[in-house]
This record gives sequence, structure tokens and C-alpha cells, in this order.
Amino acid sequence: MENKKTNFFLIPVFSFVPTKYKELIRNNGGKIFGIVTLMYLIIAIITTVLTNNAVTKMFDQLEFGCPDFSVTNGEFECDERFEMADDGVYMLIDDTLTNITSDDVKSLITEGYYQSVMIIGQEEIATYSNGQIQVMRFADYGLNNFTRDSLFKQIIPSFMPLILGIVFAWKFLGIAGFCLVTLIMSLFTMLIASLAGKQFTFGQCYKLTMLAKLPIHILIAVLQNFITLTFIPYILIGLVLTLAYTGVIIGMYNNSEEMIESQL
Repeated sequence: MENKKTNFFLIPVFSFVPTKYKELIRNNGGKIFGIVTLMYLIIAIITTVLTNNAVTKMFDQLEFGCPDFSVTNGEFECDERFEMADDGVYMLIDDTLTNITSDDVKSLITEGYYQSVMIIGQEEIATYSNGQIQVMRFADYGLNNFTRDSLFKQIIPSFMPLILGIVFAWKFLGIAGFCLVTLIMSLFTMLIASLAGKQFTFGQCYKLTMLAKLPIHILIAVLQNFITLTFIPYILIGLVLTLAYTGVIIGMYNNSEEMIESQL
């Protein structure tokens, strides 16, 4: 039988076609892993660019609406009062506020159902993020001659490369989790094949599972733009859909002997 291989860039396209998997798993594992690596690299680049645009836009809006201010000898001063409440975020800047406490933040969270809160007063700054409330005094951090310009022109830009680097690394290194989950799911693929009376080696099951995860991974990424769910439901949906898809692929094979001839 001709050991036909698939063009590298056609592999992700053919992964959407169950009838093409007989041809796809004849490709060696390194070639398939290369496609997965390329996919995660593209995802990481796109996510980093989108994050850069979103963060830059957010800070531009803050800079536009933020009044001129300074922190000298532990005391905060600003030209005007600033208040913003939008999309679950509340921010208040008022240098007449004193003795800000966690109770002040709690009352805001309860009244406005805010997910993130920041209150800046004369001597304190109070924040609420990720379920935690913090109240800090400017004097405790020795801030002196800290101004609006130094914040938006120096400090924030200096942190942007770090923020974007973390986003890129987090997305790209997701390939490790992808491969680990594929390894575990390959055991279920072997079970499905056995129940279907088909003969697969573990290497073939691993490649089949890795390829089957590609279209499901893309589908989940698209769904995230339309359906808001927490991280765990997306994982469960991905697992169920991948197992269902591998079941369809395995069920469409008529000759299991051809599978044994494929290369690892």
C-alpha cells in the first residue's frame, strides 16, 4: 500500500475531515507535533497583540480621564475629583477622603456589584481585585514626587513588555498541557477502538487524538467569543467533544489492518 503523506500545512485543514485521518496518521509524530507547536505559536502571537491593544486602550482612557495629581511626603493631591463606574469596574480619586477602610470598599462592592474597585484618598489607596481587599498608606511606600506623568509616561510603559511577555509565555506554554491531556485521552481512544473492534497501536491513538483535538480546540476558541463560561466548563466541553469526534473517526475505518502499517 502507498504510504502517502500529507502536506504539512494541509494537516490542520484535513483534521476537520474524519475520512482523512487514515492518511493523516501516516505522518510521523514530529510532523504532527510541529503543527501543534505552530498553532500555539500563532495563538500566542495573536493573543499578545490583542492584549497589547486592549491594555493600551484601557490606559489611554484612564490617562484621558485621570486628573493631574502628585504624591509628596505621603500625601496625595489632585486637581479635581474623578469617579468612574463602568463594566464592573469602579474607580474614585478624591484628595479630600481620609481614613479609608476596608468597610468602605465592602459597601461599594455590595451596592454596585463591582468586580474591581480602586479608591484613592489623601493618605490611603484601597483596592478590591480577585476577591481580596487591600488598604495601603502612601507614607508606607516612601512615595515622593510621584505624578500623573511619571505614572503614564514612565512606570506603565516600563511594565508593558513584562505583561506581554507573561501573556505570550502563558499561551505558548499551553502546549505542554495540550500534550499531557492528549496522552491521557489516548488511553480512552484505545478503549473506544477496542470496543469498535479496530486495531490501533498506542502511537497511532496518540497521533489520532492529537489531531482530533485541533478542530475541537479551534471550536472552543470561537465559542469563547460568544458564550461566557468559567475555565472548567470549557475543559469539560473540550474533553467530551474530542472523545465524541475520535469515536466518529474510529467508527469510519473499514480496514483496521491499514492502521497497523502507519508509522509512529
